[in-house]
Amino acid sequence: MLERDTTFILGAGASFDLGFPLGDTLRDRIIELLAVEDPNASINFSDAEMGKILQTRSVSEAGTNASPDRLEVYRRAAATIRAGLPFARSIDTFIDGLRGREHIEFLSKLAIATVILRAEAGSPLTPRHVQAANAADLRAQQLKKLLASWHVELSQILYDGHTADTLDDVFAHASFIVFNYDRCLEEFLAVSLMRRFGIDRKRAVALVGNCQVVHPYGQVGAFAPDAEGFIPFGGHEVQQLVDVAGRIRTFTETMESDVGDKIKDTVAQADTLVFLGFGWLAQNMALLQVGQRLTNARQVFATTMKMEAGEVAVVRDQIYEILRRGDYTPDYVDPAPDPPEFITDRGDCKALMANCWLRLTRR
Repeated sequence: MLERDTTFILGAGASFDLGFPLGDTLRDRIIELLAVEDPNASINFSDAEMGKILQTRSVSEAGTNASPDRLEVYRRAAATIRAGLPFARSIDTFIDGLRGREHIEFLSKLAIATVILRAEAGSPLTPRHVQAANAADLRAQQLKKLLASWHVELSQILYDGHTADTLDDVFAHASFIVFNYDRCLEEFLAVSLMRRFGIDRKRAVALVGNCQVVHPYGQVGAFAPDAEGFIPFGGHEVQQLVDVAGRIRTFTETMESDVGDKIKDTVAQADTLVFLGFGWLAQNMALLQVGQRLTNARQVFATTMKMEAGEVAVVRDQIYEILRRGDYTPDYVDPAPDPPEFITDRGDCKALMANCWLRLTRR
C-alpha cells in the first residue's frame, strides 16, 4: 500500500511488456501503414483500412469527381511522413515540427491511432476467443505474458493492505502521467482489481475512474463505457479511427491546453515520483517543468536501462531542474529544500518495481 502521494510517469517502455511498440517500432509500423501499392502508378494505400478511410474522407472533402485529386494530396502527405519520420526522435516531435500542415498532421495521428488500437487488440490484456484444440494452451501462454509484466508488481504495491471494504481508497495516494496513447494501464488496473478482489468489471472500471490518470498527448478512445468517445479495449470500428485521431494531441496543443497545468500540478504535489520506461525527450521534460510551483518530492525513482553513467547524471540534473531543486533554479522565496533522493535501477520497469517496492511503500 502506498503511504505517500506518488506520481508514476510512464513512457513507451512502460507498455512494452504488454506488446506495445517502442519508438523505433512505432515509427516502422507507421511507415509500413502509410505505404502505397505502387507510388508511380497508384494512389491506393496498401493497408485496406487506411485506404478505405482516406477514400471516404476524400469524397467527403472534395466530392466524387475531385476525390482522386484529394486522395493524391494524402498520398503526398504519406510520402512526406515516410521520408521524414526516420530523422525525428519520435513521432510526437515529428508532428509538432510540421504543425500547421493539416494533411500531414491528420495522417500522422490517424496512423498512430491505427497502430495503437491494433496493438491493444494483440496484447495479452485482450482475451482470445479461439475455437482450437490447443485453446487452453493459448490462454495459458497469454496469462503467462500478462503475469510477466511489471504491472503485476505495481498492483501488489497498490493493493496490499486493502480489502474489499477499502477499495474506494485504493488509489488515494497514486496518480499517473502516461505519455503513451494506449490504455493498457487502465485496462490492467481494472483486470487486476477484478481478479484480486473478486469484483465485477463495472465496479473495477468505476474504481479506475477515480484514479488520476493524465495522458499528455491524448489516448485512443475513452476508457470508461459511459464517457464520450468510448472505444472498448482491444476493439474498434473503421469509422471510429477518424474520431480517435482527433483525440491525439501534439506537444504544442498540450502546452496550450489546461492539460499542461494539470501535469505540472500532479508533478509538484507528489512526495514521490517514479519514472518508468521514460525516454527523457526534451519536449516531454518541458511538459513536466513545474514553473513557479512549490514541489514536495522527497524521492525520485527512475529506470535508466542501458544508459551510460554520464547520461544518467544529466537525467538526474534535469529532474532537479523540473522540481526547482537544481543548481541553476531561481531561488524560492524561502530557502529552497534539498534535492530529492535520486534512485535509479539500471534495469527495466520490472526490475525497478521488484527491487524498490519496500522504499516505495514506506511512510
